[in-house]
Parts: sequence; C-alpha cells; structure tokens
Amino acid sequence: MPVLNSSQDIAAIGFLYNLTYKYHISPPGLTTMTEQEDMFMDNESAFMIDGPWDQSMYMAALGNDLGVTAIPYNNQTGDWPEPIWGGSIGYFISSPPQASGASSAQIWASLKFIEMAVNATNQWNLFVKAGDFPSLKSVANEIYTNSSITSIDPLAPGWISQEQHTQIQPNFVNMNYYWPQLRNIRRQPL
Repeated sequence: MPVLNSSQDIAAIGFLYNLTYKYHISPPGLTTMTEQEDMFMDNESAFMIDGPWDQSMYMAALGNDLGVTAIPYNNQTGDWPEPIWGGSIGYFISSPPQASGASSAQIWASLKFIEMAVNATNQWNLFVKAGDFPSLKSVANEIYTNSSITSIDPLAPGWISQEQHTQIQPNFVNMNYYWPQLRNIRRQPL
C-alpha cells in the first residue's frame, strides 16, 4: 500500500525541494503541474520530470529540441530514483459469477482478452502502432536494443532507460481510484 509519509516519499519530496530552494534549478512558487509544463514548453525551464503520456504535448511545443533521459543516478545514496511508472492500471475480474453477474463463458473470454492484451507480441505492436510503452521488461529491452526504433520514436530509448529504474504502479483496486483521478486533477489549478 502506498504510504505518503514513508522515508522514500520524504526523500523524493526533499529531492524536489532541493532542486528549487537549495540548487535554485526550479523557480519557487509553482503550484500546478500546468505551470511547470508551460515554463518547460516556453523554454523557461531546463527540464521536466514527466512521463511518455505527455510526450506529444512537449513534441508539439519543442520539436527536435526535446530530449528524454533517465532521472540521474544519486551518487550520495548509491541508488537510482524510482518513480512510479504508470503503464497499464491492470485488469480485474470477479471470478465468482454471483459477484459480477458474468457467466463462466464471459469470465473465460475476459481472461483470454487479458492474455492477448499483455502478451509480448501485442505489447510490441501497441508500441509500434500506438506509442504505448510495454509493461514487460523483455519487450522494453527489445525496443531499447532495436536500432530501427528511433525511426518510430526517437525518444523511446530515453523512456526505456528510465523504465529500467522505476516501480510499476501498484496493481490493486484502491490504486485504480487514485491514479486516474490524479491524472485528471493534475491539469486543474489548485
């Protein structure tokens, strides 16, 4: 279960705080993600910590001036920062028919759909055709080492290098309520 007052979360907030107040890299007073995005897209900020879900927005503003790389290694702790990688929120099926109203044939079909959606071939195809980054590390490694990928997405190697140092979004029901709502409110003023 995510815990906001864990030592890891406190260290992450300290990292962001230091970027602003100790190293003066980020300006003080930013209260929304939109303000940060606007500054970055207007070339008023050198970097942005974000994910591939916003790449098209940055590409539209910055074009070939946009680059992607992993968050830098922390020499003091000897650790890589490990942000949550959104990826797929997950699939849930209520297997007892009395709980969901689904027949055993519908449950079987749902399981087959999930197997199809998460297999390596389909994750590769979703990347190539829709730009969706895979949740399978084997597919991510294949993308990272495939030299022709830069013709599909020149920033993919940067995203994949970060993906090697992330925590997959916790896959439990409560997170399904939290994560999509976070994505919805991050564009709204606080």
